[in-house]
Amino acid sequence: MAENMKKLPIPLELYHPFFFSEKEMSLDLADKSLWTGDNFRYEILFYNGIVANKPWTNPVEFLPQILDEWNRLKIGIEELHHQRKKNGVIEKMKNGTGLFLQYLFWSNEKPVCLKELPAFPDLSMKPVNLEERAAFIIARPGIHHAYVQLCELMIEQEKLFAKKITIKKASSRS
Repeated sequence: MAENMKKLPIPLELYHPFFFSEKEMSLDLADKSLWTGDNFRYEILFYNGIVANKPWTNPVEFLPQILDEWNRLKIGIEELHHQRKKNGVIEKMKNGTGLFLQYLFWSNEKPVCLKELPAFPDLSMKPVNLEERAAFIIARPGIHHAYVQLCELMIEQEKLFAKKITIKKASSRS
């Protein structure tokens, strides 16, 4: 294992079989990039008590990076659906769902918590029927309609966050 690699337990707040098949994950603690291919990297560090960035405390800075990563991933998912390669789609959909959940929680200024997934009781800003739609995506990540739902959820949450920022700016001017 590399010098900066550390094996960390997946915290109870994050453990969900859709995202994690193991109870531990190796993370490079020296890697400061936001996207390393690991879902919920900063939450794993946070819940394990390791000092690191907390992107949910500054969503205006970090959410555009999630959207950039989502837009790159989306192209790959579309291509796999076009080629009818379900196995590749499922792994990319897990990553895309992780990106959406990070966007969802961080736009609510909270770290991701999956304990009650697909329920999201502690979030005030979320798309309509989120629980049912998230359950559908997790149950059938390989089908095209799950991908369509994920795209729609991302667009809806992006709009909700933009509205929140606009209202915040308007109220600070008055």
